[in-house]
Amino acid sequence: MKGFNARPAIVLAFAAIIAAGAIARICNIDEDGNKSPDEAVYTAQAKHLAGDKIVVTRGLVKTYNADKDKWLYPNPMRIGYLWPLSYFMEATGMRDYRAGSYVSTFCSIISIILVIFFGLKYFNKWVALYAALALAASPMELAVSIRAWQDAVCGCLGLALIFLTAGCVKTKGRFTLLIPFVLAGTYYFMVKEAGVLLYMLCLLWLLSSLAREKMFCRMLSAFILMLISAAAGVSFMAYAMGGVGNMLEVIKHISEAMPFNDYAVCYQSGPWHNVIYGLFILSPVNMLLCFAGITGLVFSRARNPRP
Repeated sequence: MKGFNARPAIVLAFAAIIAAGAIARICNIDEDGNKSPDEAVYTAQAKHLAGDKIVVTRGLVKTYNADKDKWLYPNPMRIGYLWPLSYFMEATGMRDYRAGSYVSTFCSIISIILVIFFGLKYFNKWVALYAALALAASPMELAVSIRAWQDAVCGCLGLALIFLTAGCVKTKGRFTLLIPFVLAGTYYFMVKEAGVLLYMLCLLWLLSSLAREKMFCRMLSAFILMLISAAAGVSFMAYAMGGVGNMLEVIKHISEAMPFNDYAVCYQSGPWHNVIYGLFILSPVNMLLCFAGITGLVFSRARNPRP
């Protein structure tokens, strides 16, 4: 239509997606307590953490290490999730699984907003619009967003970490972005130990980008900052858990329990391509678009190499 300004319409579309996503999540929070064993464990751990976080964390770690049956369930070293959840319980008065569900819902909504900012900054409004809609309506995201798990928190932190990495790559390792990048990465593995994998992949992305630009001093700065931040994070976790030995014992018990964990054996084992197959089953259209985008990026760089 002649003279039509699309900007207000796009803003309204983004607002509608965020609102619809929020309503879909909040309205589906299970008030009847139909929760999984892991949710019960997270809720109990966070509830016990009310008060002196250090003392209670050490107690939880000691109990976990002494009881072989507990090794099959979430461990108490995930203080990046358990402590904020405990603070939320104290602030709201919720002492049951609903606290974790609301934290997950909040993080899931923030993830939609992050996707919009990411799409607008590095792509265009149509990409941002589609990405936000896909995340808001994602069956997998809708499922984890109402559960008292740490998956929604991990998803939100993962998006923030990728967003910061992209900013570091674009600004060629600017110091003002490197600091929040390493802090986000360090906090990520305090939420869940598997966060180390994404953090290392993001760091590899940043270092390889700086290497192509022959900015070796900034590469070294990024690596040193990462080491300092990671050392500080691990040291704090060890202190909170009562020592490095206690922390290593928890990690050892997690590994020892894996072969006897029915859930892990059933859903977390098998060939590597099951990950791709599972994503394809959950969201075939987005998986194909992702593959097309990666393929286009690879061929684009092959045709237009850097001077």
